[in-house]
Amino acid sequence: MERVLPALSDTELRRPLREALWVLGYGVAWTLGFLVSTHYWFLPAGLRFACLWYAPRRLWSWLALSEFAAIVVIVLQTEGYRTWTGFALGVIAPWVVHAAMVLLALRKPADRIPDTPWRMARMLLAMLAAATTTAAVLTLMSTIEASSTFADPLLQLLSFAIGDFIGMLIVVPIWLQLGGPARWRNPRLFYELLLLFVPILAIVTLWPVLRPHAVLYAALLALVPMVFMVFRHGWQGGGWTLAATSVAVYTLGNTVSEPVTRELMQLFLAIVGAVTLMLGASVTALRRARDALSDRNAALAAQALELRGLSARLVRAQEDEQRRIAQELQGELEQGMTALGTRLGMLARTPLEPAQMAAVDSLRGLTQDIHASMRDVLVHLRPVALDRHGLQQALHAGPVRDLVTDAGLHYQLLIEGDPAGLDPDVQAALYRICQEAATDCVRRQRSSRFDVELRVETTAQQQGVRLRVEYDVEAAIAARASTPDETGLPRTRDRVLALGGVYHCRHESFAIRHEVSFVTVRRDETR
Repeated sequence: MERVLPALSDTELRRPLREALWVLGYGVAWTLGFLVSTHYWFLPAGLRFACLWYAPRRLWSWLALSEFAAIVVIVLQTEGYRTWTGFALGVIAPWVVHAAMVLLALRKPADRIPDTPWRMARMLLAMLAAATTTAAVLTLMSTIEASSTFADPLLQLLSFAIGDFIGMLIVVPIWLQLGGPARWRNPRLFYELLLLFVPILAIVTLWPVLRPHAVLYAALLALVPMVFMVFRHGWQGGGWTLAATSVAVYTLGNTVSEPVTRELMQLFLAIVGAVTLMLGASVTALRRARDALSDRNAALAAQALELRGLSARLVRAQEDEQRRIAQELQGELEQGMTALGTRLGMLARTPLEPAQMAAVDSLRGLTQDIHASMRDVLVHLRPVALDRHGLQQALHAGPVRDLVTDAGLHYQLLIEGDPAGLDPDVQAALYRICQEAATDCVRRQRSSRFDVELRVETTAQQQGVRLRVEYDVEAAIAARASTPDETGLPRTRDRVLALGGVYHCRHESFAIRHEVSFVTVRRDETR
């Protein structure tokens, strides 16, 4: 039986070619970076670190061969190494050092993008360690071959280390954006960079000519676009501005005739570059945290809106169910109790024994008590005044007033505005809030007054409602208030949540005050 091999996808076919071009391009870029490097920076060090930081490990050996080939071509043209030992220290050792530092610093693939201060600090420390170790190897190589141009080996070590580190600071952030995992390109960044950097570069270039003794001020002026771009675009903007600032500092160093040492300029670029990238990573992390918080707030707002709608539906369903129960009780039980009372009255008019007459009178009294209790239950379930006359009349001469005055309390009602324009569900909620507060007031037994203040402010599209219910309490109850803002009445809080308003219950000066405020759409706007 003939075995059929699986067909390769276009991606699998293109990947070897893409990786081969990538390896070849690395060798070419390494050669070009070597040619444009100056005594301020060594760009191939940054290119090597960037590729090792991003490239899959299966390509490391091919990248090493590509770099060795580029170095051999350069050595043949310049006759740079005199011994094989110097060649090994100058070619093989830097690669091994960079690879080792990358392996130590890069714990997981997500760390490749230095978008947090911790990741950026880890990458910068790895770069600094690689640059310092490589500089020590190159200093040793120069000592062996006796090819050093420095009188002091320590000065040579410092120059090599800072030069490699600056090359990494320039190349690595840009490489991570253009070809690395960040994949971040923003045309506005380049527009703003060009708009800011060109005038400042001209000033930096012309300043030493006009002011030869103020070179340091000109260098500090180059920090202005760097700080601006960091706060605008995070570490990505800082990387591009750092490269542009390096060009400005290099131009400044070649323009002035002042005794500005190379080491001072290198140290300036190294410190400024590291601080810029760390600050940029912090800005990027803060911006991401802000976006995440904004998304979370939007999700919480959506959930709050859903909960508000659910609470409103539950309150509306409760009112509808109470209305239905009241109608059924009124239609069935009240008629039955009325008929029972009528028959007992007819029975009382017939000649009966004294004992039977006493029993009938007792049943008539019990029937009247049950009838009165049932009417109170019906009024509590759904007051007729609220459905027939609206909220204002229900509060003025309804069950709430009767409950308070029957308990011997002084009832005071103040209404400003027209509550008749409110939605029926809103009117029912306000009435229930006053009813629950009145029940709480009567239950305390030591109160003497019950004040209700309702304000309705109507505009073209909405209505603002403020309700204040206040009643006094005894000193012992007021003393138990542990905080200025108590939990309040649970059902009132639920109703206010359904209205999307604010509810406060305060214990102040031996009084309890319930304050409710919310904004609702006008009834004619909802139709």
